[in-house]
Amino acid sequence: MNGTELVIGEIIDVYVDKNAVKADGFIDLHAIDTVAISGLDSYHTTTQLARLPYAKK
Repeated sequence: MNGTELVIGEIIDVYVDKNAVKADGFIDLHAIDTVAISGLDSYHTTTQLARLPYAKK
């Protein structure tokens, strides 16, 4: 009705500097000066606030 399209897909490969990947597989986005996007025209720098324990059932 409003011209919106839903795209369903999968991520096949992720290329990231190996120095950013921690021993447990965590990717430290702040360590590689990542930029995030919000909406179509708003960009942000990343700063890690905290890392919480892994959520489990």
